[in-house]
Amino acid sequence: MRTRYVVAVGIVALIGATGPASGQSVGSLRGIGPVNVELVAPMPRAADGETSAPDIALGRLLLAAVQDRLEQREIPLHEKAPILRVIVTGFPNRDGEYAILTEVSLAQLARLGSGESTLATTWDRHSVAFAVAEQELPDTARTEVLRLIDRFADDYLAVNPG
Repeated sequence: MRTRYVVAVGIVALIGATGPASGQSVGSLRGIGPVNVELVAPMPRAADGETSAPDIALGRLLLAAVQDRLEQREIPLHEKAPILRVIVTGFPNRDGEYAILTEVSLAQLARLGSGESTLATTWDRHSVAFAVAEQELPDTARTEVLRLIDRFADDYLAVNPG
Protein backbone atom coordinates (compact mmCIF):
# COMPACT_ATOMS: atom_id res chain seq x y z
CA MET A 1 0.00 0.00 0.00
CA ARG A 2 2.84 2.42 0.81
CA THR A 3 4.25 1.89 -2.68
CA ARG A 4 1.05 3.15 -4.27
CA TYR A 5 1.28 6.26 -2.10
CA VAL A 6 4.85 6.90 -3.18
CA VAL A 7 3.95 6.38 -6.84
CA ALA A 8 1.03 8.82 -6.50
CA VAL A 9 3.39 11.40 -5.00
CA GLY A 10 5.72 10.88 -7.96
CA ILE A 11 2.91 11.57 -10.39
CA VAL A 12 2.04 14.76 -8.53
CA ALA A 13 5.68 15.79 -8.72
CA LEU A 14 5.72 15.32 -12.48
CA ILE A 15 2.48 17.19 -13.08
CA GLY A 16 2.75 19.85 -10.41
CA ALA A 17 5.16 22.66 -9.89
CA THR A 18 8.22 22.27 -7.71
CA GLY A 19 6.85 24.81 -5.22
CA PRO A 20 4.38 24.40 -2.40
CA ALA A 21 0.86 23.18 -2.97
CA SER A 22 -1.83 25.83 -3.19
CA GLY A 23 -2.58 27.43 0.16
CA GLN A 24 0.69 26.44 1.79
CA SER A 25 3.07 29.11 2.99
CA VAL A 26 6.34 29.52 4.76
CA GLY A 27 4.26 30.97 7.62
CA SER A 28 3.07 27.45 8.43
CA LEU A 29 6.59 26.82 9.76
CA ARG A 30 6.47 29.68 12.28
CA GLY A 31 6.99 28.50 15.84
CA ILE A 32 6.88 24.76 15.11
CA GLY A 33 10.04 24.01 17.08
CA PRO A 34 11.92 20.76 16.43
CA VAL A 35 11.18 18.31 13.62
CA ASN A 36 11.30 14.53 13.43
CA VAL A 37 12.84 13.12 10.24
CA GLU A 38 11.08 10.12 8.69
CA LEU A 39 12.59 8.51 5.61
CA VAL A 40 10.41 6.32 3.43
CA ALA A 41 12.99 3.77 2.29
CA PRO A 42 13.96 4.36 -1.33
CA MET A 43 11.92 2.04 -3.53
CA PRO A 44 13.55 1.60 -6.92
CA ARG A 45 11.20 0.23 -9.55
CA ALA A 46 12.17 -2.88 -11.48
CA ALA A 47 12.13 -2.74 -15.26
CA ASP A 48 8.99 -4.91 -15.35
CA GLY A 49 7.12 -2.34 -13.23
CA GLU A 50 7.24 -4.39 -10.03
CA THR A 51 8.58 -2.81 -6.88
CA SER A 52 12.00 -4.08 -5.90
CA ALA A 53 13.20 -4.28 -2.31
CA PRO A 54 13.94 -1.02 -0.51
CA ASP A 55 17.58 0.00 -0.66
CA ILE A 56 18.25 -0.06 3.08
CA ALA A 57 21.88 1.06 2.76
CA LEU A 58 20.86 4.08 0.69
CA GLY A 59 18.08 4.80 3.16
CA ARG A 60 20.54 4.89 6.06
CA LEU A 61 22.91 7.10 4.08
CA LEU A 62 20.11 9.55 3.22
CA LEU A 63 18.73 9.64 6.77
CA ALA A 64 22.16 10.39 8.22
CA ALA A 65 22.80 13.06 5.58
CA VAL A 66 19.44 14.75 6.28
CA GLN A 67 19.97 14.72 10.05
CA ASP A 68 23.52 16.06 9.67
CA ARG A 69 22.35 18.84 7.34
CA LEU A 70 19.55 19.89 9.70
CA GLU A 71 21.98 19.96 12.62
CA GLN A 72 24.43 22.04 10.55
CA ARG A 73 21.61 24.47 9.79
CA GLU A 74 20.74 24.52 13.54
CA ILE A 75 17.26 23.10 13.12
CA PRO A 76 16.39 21.09 16.23
CA LEU A 77 15.39 17.44 15.98
CA HIS A 78 13.09 15.54 18.33
CA GLU A 79 11.23 12.24 17.91
CA LYS A 80 7.92 13.68 19.20
CA ALA A 81 7.78 16.62 16.80
CA PRO A 82 6.14 17.42 13.45
CA ILE A 83 7.23 14.89 10.84
CA LEU A 84 9.66 15.94 8.11
CA ARG A 85 9.07 13.13 5.62
CA VAL A 86 11.60 12.32 2.89
CA ILE A 87 10.49 10.10 0.00
CA VAL A 88 12.74 8.97 -2.85
CA THR A 89 11.54 6.77 -5.70
CA GLY A 90 13.45 5.62 -8.77
CA PHE A 91 11.81 4.56 -12.04
CA PRO A 92 13.93 2.86 -14.73
CA ASN A 93 13.51 3.56 -18.42
CA ARG A 94 14.22 1.19 -21.29
CA ASP A 95 17.80 2.43 -21.61
CA GLY A 96 18.68 1.35 -18.07
CA GLU A 97 18.65 4.89 -16.73
CA TYR A 98 16.36 6.17 -13.98
CA ALA A 99 14.13 9.09 -13.16
CA ILE A 100 14.37 9.95 -9.47
CA LEU A 101 11.33 11.50 -7.82
CA THR A 102 12.07 13.20 -4.52
CA GLU A 103 9.67 14.76 -2.00
CA VAL A 104 10.30 16.46 1.31
CA SER A 105 7.17 17.39 3.25
CA LEU A 106 6.25 18.51 6.75
CA ALA A 107 3.22 16.97 8.43
CA GLN A 108 1.89 18.42 11.65
CA LEU A 109 -1.29 18.26 13.69
CA ALA A 110 -4.03 20.54 12.42
CA ARG A 111 -7.29 21.25 14.21
CA LEU A 112 -10.42 20.82 12.12
CA GLY A 113 -13.52 22.99 12.42
CA SER A 114 -15.20 20.11 14.26
CA GLY A 115 -12.55 20.34 16.98
CA GLU A 116 -10.87 17.09 15.94
CA SER A 117 -7.19 16.97 15.01
CA THR A 118 -5.58 15.33 12.02
CA LEU A 119 -2.11 15.10 10.53
CA ALA A 120 -1.84 17.54 7.62
CA THR A 121 0.93 18.40 5.17
CA THR A 122 1.72 22.07 5.71
CA TRP A 123 4.91 22.38 3.62
CA ASP A 124 6.26 20.35 0.73
CA ARG A 125 8.66 20.46 -2.17
CA HIS A 126 9.32 18.00 -5.00
CA SER A 127 12.06 17.41 -7.53
CA VAL A 128 12.58 15.15 -10.52
CA ALA A 129 15.97 14.10 -11.90
CA PHE A 130 15.96 12.39 -15.31
CA ALA A 131 18.42 10.09 -17.11
CA VAL A 132 20.35 8.97 -14.04
CA ALA A 133 22.67 6.01 -14.56
CA GLU A 134 22.23 3.19 -12.04
CA GLN A 135 25.70 3.71 -10.55
CA GLU A 136 24.86 7.40 -9.99
CA LEU A 137 21.60 6.70 -8.09
CA PRO A 138 23.01 7.08 -4.53
CA ASP A 139 24.86 10.34 -5.25
CA THR A 140 22.00 11.84 -7.25
CA ALA A 141 19.42 10.85 -4.62
CA ARG A 142 21.57 12.41 -1.88
CA THR A 143 22.08 15.61 -3.88
CA GLU A 144 18.35 15.97 -4.63
CA VAL A 145 17.30 15.23 -1.05
CA LEU A 146 19.80 17.69 0.43
CA ARG A 147 18.76 20.38 -2.06
CA LEU A 148 15.16 20.05 -0.83
CA ILE A 149 16.29 19.90 2.82
CA ASP A 150 18.16 23.18 2.25
CA ARG A 151 14.96 24.72 0.86
CA PHE A 152 13.11 23.55 3.98
CA ALA A 153 15.87 24.95 6.21
CA ASP A 154 15.82 28.30 4.37
CA ASP A 155 12.03 28.58 4.80
CA TYR A 156 12.15 27.38 8.43
CA LEU A 157 14.89 29.83 9.39
CA ALA A 158 13.17 32.72 7.58
CA VAL A 159 10.28 32.53 10.06
CA ASN A 160 12.20 31.11 13.06
CA PRO A 161 15.38 33.21 13.19
CA GLY A 162 18.11 32.23 15.64
